[in-house]
Amino acid sequence: MADRKEEEAREKAKRKYLVKISEKYGLSPIAYGFFGGFMDFSKSHGLIVDIMVRVNRRNLLKNGLDIFKIYDTRDWNKIEAWAHELARVASNKQQAKAV
Repeated sequence: MADRKEEEAREKAKRKYLVKISEKYGLSPIAYGFFGGFMDFSKSHGLIVDIMVRVNRRNLLKNGLDIFKIYDTRDWNKIEAWAHELARVASNKQQAKAV
């Protein structure tokens, strides 16, 4: 039960974040996608991220994040399925404009 509530809360937060960002930049996307990411702490990710990792190294480790490990939380099957659905929706929109 708690897992479902947590997942619903995460999904709600994702949608809220994506809508907020699209509104901030005046975008009107035909679909939203929110996918995991990739993080390799051994590589530079820009000055700010590098500083944040160095400053928070102890807290990251304390909270169970192994900064010596590569994290890849992307689900390529979900990404591909979303892209196919996006292409279908875009194609239907284009066909509707042509009529």
